[in-house]
Amino acid sequence: IRVTGDIGNNTSSQPTITVPAKVHLQIYFDGNLQTKAQNIINTSGYAGNLQFYAISPPPLPNGLPDPNVHQTIDLNSGGGATAGFSAVFYAPTADFTINGAPDITGAIVCRNFYTNGNIHWHYDRDLDNAGKATDYRIVSYVEDTR
Repeated sequence: IRVTGDIGNNTSSQPTITVPAKVHLQIYFDGNLQTKAQNIINTSGYAGNLQFYAISPPPLPNGLPDPNVHQTIDLNSGGGATAGFSAVFYAPTADFTINGAPDITGAIVCRNFYTNGNIHWHYDRDLDNAGKATDYRIVSYVEDTR
């Protein structure tokens, strides 16, 4: 799916994205993304079945990124400490913020990452086999179970 604009906004729109089992959904968007963690429903639990790709803003004529355009991804917990989701986010030029205490399984590539709360983060080992790595590969990771 290609979204030409924002997904959700900071006033009242908190979109729900539901991915049934055995469905692989890739969402490409060139705006901002804002929703609650409880509104991202990936019934398979496999992060590779729900992939978000932030399309970088077009560069200036000199080829450099436009410093006046800041793409953001904002996720709020919603629904209490157990609300969470499984997904992958590839947003190398976006600022990524998570508030609350969602339980997240997946991976994120972003420019800036900020959390506020008691985030539970798990890397989905099945992502090791999802597609070919073109310019990087997973060397190791540590899951902090505090």
